Amino acid sequence: MTPYWTDELSVELPDGLVDRSTQLLEWSVDGDSVTVAIQRDSSEGRRSPQQMLAAASGELEKRFPHFAPEAAPTFELAMDHATSSFRWRREGRAVFQAQLYIEIGDRLLIVTASGLAKSRTAVEEVIKAFADSLELREK
Repeated sequence: MTPYWTDELSVELPDGLVDRSTQLLEWSVDGDSVTVAIQRDSSEGRRSPQQMLAAASGELEKRFPHFAPEAAPTFELAMDHATSSFRWRREGRAVFQAQLYIEIGDRLLIVTASGLAKSRTAVEEVIKAFADSLELREK
């Protein structure tokens, strides 16, 4: 595994900023793309990881053709978190995704590992590696 940091810069922006940034990391597994998306939500009044997962699952079921929940991965994390995994179809191909919602101080991180269903093992390995190697950094 390669360590990955997300704090390359520092800038001044207007007060009231809500960080909803997303980072998308991608690599190839047997010629197919596997991705990890890291989203942030620091909005006021945001919901708990469990509430966000429940709301997101309902929306995904409406939007994704052939949405099918699967057994959620389990992780031991010191912070409040929730997990899910599911399949759906995109352009006739089965896609597998695993998600991890993590409460980190003043923000919620939503981590989604995704790939074709045939890359399920790689998707599960990357979300597990993410959870197992997660280290919080000082702001």
